[in-house]
Amino acid sequence: THYCDIAGETDWGRKMVDQFDDLARESGARIVSFCGHDCIPWDLMVLECSKHLKKKGERLESISFYDEINAGPSGGTMDTVFHSLGNRVKYHSRIGFDPLLKTAAPASLVDGMRKHEPSANKVISKTQQWLAYSKEFGAWTGPFVMAMVMCNCVRRSNVLNNYNSKLVYKEAAVYPSFMAGYCNVMSLIVLGTVLMCPPLKVIMQKYVLPKPGEGPSEAEMDAGFLRVTGFGSGSGGSKVRASIYFPTDPGYRDTAR
Repeated sequence: THYCDIAGETDWGRKMVDQFDDLARESGARIVSFCGHDCIPWDLMVLECSKHLKKKGERLESISFYDEINAGPSGGTMDTVFHSLGNRVKYHSRIGFDPLLKTAAPASLVDGMRKHEPSANKVISKTQQWLAYSKEFGAWTGPFVMAMVMCNCVRRSNVLNNYNSKLVYKEAAVYPSFMAGYCNVMSLIVLGTVLMCPPLKVIMQKYVLPKPGEGPSEAEMDAGFLRVTGFGSGSGGSKVRASIYFPTDPGYRDTAR
């Protein structure tokens, strides 16, 4: 049975690859995760930049994404974040390494261990951790809360599509001003503190954050948008610039579309 979802939980994706990838290949079933706002725009742009550079005889060596976004929070998504991060247990795979690095090669069982991890096919994450001014984009930038989800999706795609054995992935949120960026970074620090403090977490979930089933209003979704700009560098020195734009709320409307 084919399966598709819009989940952004990387641990879930790892578990699905670990448990079902070989069986799905044998049966012809397709298991595809990260099919919405997480992580189609970023994953698709890495693919297109790689294809563009291949036409020049080069490989994609690094890519930097700058995210301009206006989207209302979903109660269900916030509940998932609190549940996933507040109760996270590191997944230990049966294949002995990160399932995201499992290649498309047929499984060969050696002493009960599958031996088809790529030897050096990695994605080096350099997602932004703090507020800074980007000369490349010409704006104040900072951490994007979902950047590691995007990076992990690209990590899986890189193994399957072989963009580069050591692809460097960078991502940052774009702010209209220093103060807007400062406030956003502070809010992320507050959110992280709340996640680590059970009493504060209960208060936030009960009185501050939207409940599961609640979300942005029609007016808020009308004002929503997502613009992602990517700058890629090729192995021969070529540069490529790509952009993708969604003119309405990306979480609800364009994920569904």
